[in-house]
Amino acid sequence: MTIIGAGMGGLFSGALWAKHGHQVQIYESHYASGGCAGYFKRKEGYYDVGATTLSGLKKNRPLDILLRELKIKLDVEKLDNAIVILHPEFKFNFFADINKLANELDKNFKIHSLPFLKSLIKKEEMLWECLNIFNTFPKINPIQIFNFLFSKNCKLILTPKIFTKSFFEILPNDWKNNQSLIALIDQILLISTQQKSKECPAFIGILGFLYPRDTYHLKGGMRTLCLELENFIAKNNGVINFRHKVISTQQKKQGHRITTDKNDFETDILISATMPGLISKKLQKEQKWTALTSYLYFTQEKLTNSHYQIHLDQYQSSILETDSIFISASDVMDTKRSTKGHQLVTISTHAKKKLITIEMKENFKKVIIDIFKKYFNIEEDEIFFDSVASSKTFEHFTQRPQGEVGGIIIRNIFDVFSLPSNTLNKNTYLVGDYTFPGQGIVAIARGALNTLKL
Repeated sequence: MTIIGAGMGGLFSGALWAKHGHQVQIYESHYASGGCAGYFKRKEGYYDVGATTLSGLKKNRPLDILLRELKIKLDVEKLDNAIVILHPEFKFNFFADINKLANELDKNFKIHSLPFLKSLIKKEEMLWECLNIFNTFPKINPIQIFNFLFSKNCKLILTPKIFTKSFFEILPNDWKNNQSLIALIDQILLISTQQKSKECPAFIGILGFLYPRDTYHLKGGMRTLCLELENFIAKNNGVINFRHKVISTQQKKQGHRITTDKNDFETDILISATMPGLISKKLQKEQKWTALTSYLYFTQEKLTNSHYQIHLDQYQSSILETDSIFISASDVMDTKRSTKGHQLVTISTHAKKKLITIEMKENFKKVIIDIFKKYFNIEEDEIFFDSVASSKTFEHFTQRPQGEVGGIIIRNIFDVFSLPSNTLNKNTYLVGDYTFPGQGIVAIARGALNTLKL
């Protein structure tokens, strides 16, 4: 069997299929695995390609199911304070503990949030469990419907508005009327769903808003997960062919003919972990966003949290044409990641999919310097930039056209049913964030599980 792409979708699928006895061959055009959640090496250590968060390890969530299936144990620490959000008017700690989170919301926004948070969390649990039941979605069979109706998750039928309304519309009035709180929610949703609260369907928004509660620090960064999966594939007689680009595929009666930049061959089973358009132009979806990224380091620990989201002021937002940036920082004691005891930092932001100019890159660097000085008392001479990168750089690391970032945008429940299934037919599969489920490592893990209906 053949897998196109060694991003997380390709690695997850390759490991699962190798475990189940298939001879896996993965073709990856880059020199390293991981894709958007990959890594690259510099003299000071290993940078994450994107400011990535690791989530989905809570019991019976997709990444937990996948890693237990593979019997892989990661060296992780559950983050009590997953994201520190810094706004010109407030500081917000997104705690995992529901009572701490409610207190943080109440303190900052003068609301009483605990009852609504509890209701959201109940729905979140049921939505994730539904993804485990409907593991061929959007294709559905009678057995899955039967299992759903006789599970506690059928209570979702009693709250149809989460499938017909936007996330904003299901919020309590005191939440809706608080502009600062909506700004907070919008930027969290932008990370996880690529939409703001008034655009995002409620059932998607519930998962996107609460995802920080299931976030972890991975020792060694995303490189650790990539290498674990690479080693598992190799031990199970699989092969990853790096610097080997697939140019086209052609479906045959008994499989596929694959054309690469080095040779042609035929395969019985094909999993595409890259753009669906490589298999069928009908499946190609236009992506809205690209990534503007920066990589830098400090010679000692300057950032005490793993993840920060910075809400930009009006001037910063106008020159970058975005509202926030996301920061991911390493632990200086993590010798698997930092070779010199430095703190490595990856900064990402959604940018409109267009040409990123030299002026915009210079503005991005200035904004970063201003932010570190304002919020962390870090001076410019303490910041050591590896690079301030355009979408071309992100394209180099991920092989995604114009540095595309994020999964397919779902605007309503009908969009979900129009998405391609992870299983196209008995010998053709799609995984990754171009398919359903998409956005984020947790959803990509569910997609890989779906190819084997696990």
